[in-house]
Amino acid sequence: MTKTEETAVFRRQSITIFAHLAPGKYIPMKHAVILSLIVLASVSLADILIVDNTQPVVVIDRPTTVLPTYTSENQTVSVKFNYTEDNPSNYTITIFNTSIVVCSKFSNLTGGGTNITINNTCTLSGARNNYNFSIRVNITDVLGNTSSNTQSDAVILDTVAPVVSGEIPLNNSNVTSSPVAFSVNTSETAECRYATSANADFDSMTTFPNTNSTSHSVTLSLSDFGSYSFYVRCKDAANNRNPDYFTKFYYTGSIAYFGRSVSMDFALSIGGDKSDDTVKRSQRYATVSDAAPGTVFGLVFSGSTPFTSTENSAYSATENMVGLIQSAKDNRFIITYTKGSDAIITSRAPELGSGAIPSKTFHNYAEIKPDTFRIYMILQYTTLHITGNPSWKGTGKLLIKNSGKSDDGLGNISIEVV
Repeated sequence: MTKTEETAVFRRQSITIFAHLAPGKYIPMKHAVILSLIVLASVSLADILIVDNTQPVVVIDRPTTVLPTYTSENQTVSVKFNYTEDNPSNYTITIFNTSIVVCSKFSNLTGGGTNITINNTCTLSGARNNYNFSIRVNITDVLGNTSSNTQSDAVILDTVAPVVSGEIPLNNSNVTSSPVAFSVNTSETAECRYATSANADFDSMTTFPNTNSTSHSVTLSLSDFGSYSFYVRCKDAANNRNPDYFTKFYYTGSIAYFGRSVSMDFALSIGGDKSDDTVKRSQRYATVSDAAPGTVFGLVFSGSTPFTSTENSAYSATENMVGLIQSAKDNRFIITYTKGSDAIITSRAPELGSGAIPSKTFHNYAEIKPDTFRIYMILQYTTLHITGNPSWKGTGKLLIKNSGKSDDGLGNISIEVV
C-alpha cells in the first residue's frame, strides 16, 4: 500500500484486518461484510463495506416518573442509568420542563458493552420551586447514532408542607363510645404522626397505622372519660413538615351513682388558655393537665364508695369544670397539684379509698407555686346550705362561718376570705 492510500485497522475478537480502501469509500461500521476478495501474486486486496444501523439503548433507573426525586432549588439530583452500546462516545443529562432547562451535563464514555451502569449528578440552576421537571439521558456512539430515554415529572421541586384538615372526630366534638376512629386528611401524599403534647420530636411521635397517602387513620381505645388532645404533624416526600395541627374531642359519659352523696367541683384552666388542657376522669379521679408537660391538677377519690366524676367543658370561655361525686358517708377529697403528667395521679388513685391518706410520694410536688390559681368550688349537702364565692391571690385564709338557719330550717354555712 502506498502512502496516498487510506488504511483502516479494525480489531474484532482478536482478529486484525488490514483493508485497502479507495479514497472516499471508507464507511466504518460494526459488522463487516466482505463483498469481494481478489487474490493476486500472493497479495490480498479487498473492498470492505461495514453496515451499522443499531442505535444505543439507554434506560433511566433514577429518578423516574414512578419514583420521582423531591428536592428544592439549587440542589443536586442523583442520576442513575444504564446503556448498551459497543462503541459509545458520550452522553448528556438534561433536566427541563416546557419553559426552562435547569440542568444540562455532558460527559464522555470510554467503555462499551451491555447494561453498563452510570451514576452521576446534575445540579439545578434557575429552577423554580413547586414545579415539576422531566429528565432525559441521551447516548451517542462513535458513528453518530443516538438514543435517549425521558422520564416525565421525575424531578419535583417542593417546598410546601402538607396541609392537614378534615379531622374525625371533629375538633371539640363529643364521642359516646370506645373504640373510636381518629383520622385526618392531607393535601398531598404524606406520612403522618400524632402526639399528646405540643412540639414533640417528629421521630418520637406515634405513626398512624394507615398513612403514606392523603388519608391517615388509627383506632383508639379510650380508657377514661374526658378530653383527648392530639397534635398531628405530617411530612411529604420532600421532607416538608407542617407545624402542629391541634385537634381535641371529648369522650362523654357518666357512671351511675346511688344513695346520699356529696360533690366537689372546680372550675379552672392551667396556663392562660383552656383549649390545650386535657381532662381525664373516672370513678376515682378527675385530672386537668396542660399541653406543656409539667403541670397537673387532680381531684382524687378517697371515700368509702367510688361514685363518679363530672366534666363541663362549656362552663365558660376560659375554664373547664371538673368534679367528683362521692358517698356522703366517710367521704374525703384529695386535691393535688403536681408537676409531671396526669399518669402520676391516675396510676396512684387505686391506692386511695376507705379514707386512706396519700403518702408524700403520691405525686411530685411543684417546685414553684403559681402566682394565681383560680378555683370555683361548689359544696352541696342535703342538710346544709353553703354559700360564698371567694377568690384570692397569693396567701389567703378561708373563714367558714355558721350563719344560723335558713328559711327552710337548714343550717347556713358561709365561706369568706380573711
